[in-house]
Amino acid sequence: MPPRSGQAVTLAERLIQAQSDLTLTCAELDFAAKVAWRNSTRCIGRLFWPALQVRDLRHVTQPDEVFQQLITHLQEAFCGGQIQSVISILSDEVRILNSQLIRYAGYEQPGGQVLGDPENLRLTRLAQRLGWEPSPPTAFDVLPLILQAGGTLHLYPLPPAAVQEVTITHPTSPQIAGLGLKWHALPAISDALLHGGDGTALRFQWLVHANRDCSA
Repeated sequence: MPPRSGQAVTLAERLIQAQSDLTLTCAELDFAAKVAWRNSTRCIGRLFWPALQVRDLRHVTQPDEVFQQLITHLQEAFCGGQIQSVISILSDEVRILNSQLIRYAGYEQPGGQVLGDPENLRLTRLAQRLGWEPSPPTAFDVLPLILQAGGTLHLYPLPPAAVQEVTITHPTSPQIAGLGLKWHALPAISDALLHGGDGTALRFQWLVHANRDCSA
């Protein structure tokens, strides 16, 4: 059900009256997340904001448990190919260093060329320092998730079943298939924050899959 104006008034009153950090109720968090997506002008998928599924995971603070919830997020958002709009909101006690849950590694080659995604060179080097090393490196190695909790970094390779990919072809240009290109089917942003109130009262790590047409 779309948020009602009365919900906005109630939430605004509680924010104004709060003298310190305000803990939203589940209903308020659901409302805040939907409105935040509705007001995200850079995202064309925001037209579907009333159908956003909000997962309140503020109570999940252990890295192992967070990782399992991220796998569940990928499964629920992909939904067997019927992409669903899902947001999982976590406590800021755990930070996800990946910009999206599924990203491809980038390896700097002799001569300055890059194998894979050049956007992820730094994250790839960090994963390697933490012990991740695919053998041999390819252009489409899915990066592990790196979670930060209490100043400690935790490395979690994604299971293949959680990563859905699309082979890139063209109906009239068969040579495209010969390039061996592919991309992950599910955009799931994981380095954004959901702010409430004046921008400081509420601060939750969030990740969201929006829509087939929205990846930013």
